[in-house]
Amino acid sequence: MGLLNGSTSLSRGLSQGPSRGLVQTAALLMSALLAGCASAPVETTTDSAASHPASDAYAQAIAASGNGDVEAGEAALQAFIAEHPDVAEAHASLGILLARTGRDDDAHTSLEAALALNPNLTAALNEMGMLHRRAGRFDDALTAYSRALEVDADHANAHRNLGVLYDLYLGKPALALPHYERYRQLAAVDDPLVAKWVTDLKRRIDRDTKTAQVSD
Repeated sequence: MGLLNGSTSLSRGLSQGPSRGLVQTAALLMSALLAGCASAPVETTTDSAASHPASDAYAQAIAASGNGDVEAGEAALQAFIAEHPDVAEAHASLGILLARTGRDDDAHTSLEAALALNPNLTAALNEMGMLHRRAGRFDDALTAYSRALEVDADHANAHRNLGVLYDLYLGKPALALPHYERYRQLAAVDDPLVAKWVTDLKRRIDRDTKTAQVSD
């Protein structure tokens, strides 16, 4: 997990200034700070903040979050947003940080602000999907993840999260499977946990198919 990620391309159209390395390093630090593990399918975001041409202050704000001081990171992002309220990525980064620290209502507000500025911001769409899912708004979560994949069909985490939604919450394992498999194709390193989910899911689908055939 993390803030916003160049690999999932929330900001392919933004310029990549000298702060990009700092930003990516910060994203990795944030990932280490907030990462968790799970034996059952869980959603994830590995999106990290890309540099913005407005100011190196954005990179510094992300770095503050990645350094393990969540309060300092939040304050830095808030300060950047006060100076640059039209930067959608900053609102999304703040929303993701707030969500990772359990403040879903505040996160929702920040993500709404990000999407108002840029409805195609895949990191914000992916994170909004997770907020909707946690609140039990499964149809809204489906819409958010699907929209992220309309914008970027190779958004790995949206595939993973949509798979989780279909698998655990909508009871549609056959629809979950291709998203898990696509996530594995897109991920830089094969995730053994997701590989296990795929194996288990294939067994369940095969079992359900055989049961249905016997019933017929």
